[in-house]
Amino acid sequence: MLAGGLALGAGSSAGVEAQQTELVSTTERAAARPERVDAQLALARVCASEIGLSGTPEECAAIHDVLTSRARRAGASFTWAARAYSNRVFDRERRDPRAWVAHLRRDGRRPDGWPSVITIRRRGEARVVRHAPWGAYRDRWLALYDAAGRIVRGELMSQCEGPVDHWGMRSGVDWERAQRAGWEEVRCGETRNAFWRVPPRDQG
Repeated sequence: MLAGGLALGAGSSAGVEAQQTELVSTTERAAARPERVDAQLALARVCASEIGLSGTPEECAAIHDVLTSRARRAGASFTWAARAYSNRVFDRERRDPRAWVAHLRRDGRRPDGWPSVITIRRRGEARVVRHAPWGAYRDRWLALYDAAGRIVRGELMSQCEGPVDHWGMRSGVDWERAQRAGWEEVRCGETRNAFWRVPPRDQG
């Protein structure tokens, strides 16, 4: 996530504590309110979490393919599949620095929990810097939300060359898990994540 790059001087810990207090109070208020999430908003939030607010519609469409496949096999709704696969995206009580993902709104208003400062750690040193304001990202979110709508309506299709059952990072635990399980990688265009198909013999 890009930051504004303005370092805070001595006494900045008070600002960090204030930001943390604001995050807790706003998320507690939001968590107390019931929320209705449709397929478009569910997909947009998952994509924002997985590929960032600047992620491509094509990769978001590939994620849609995975969730649609899982919903079909479970005989459940798309929103159910999204919550089951990416439950943190819908947890409005989370307190981590990315809690704002669970509060992304249809109208583009600033999500609860959007940070005003972040901590950057490099080479054993930590700096507290101002985070870019939500206004710098609002149009990106609205574009992603619009793309999610076109995907859900069938107006924008993925570039996947076959069925997909999972996505994950191209390195680390996701990649290792896929290799151990014998999942088959499926090309879905230029994507940040890898997409895999579970061989039919392994699908329950």
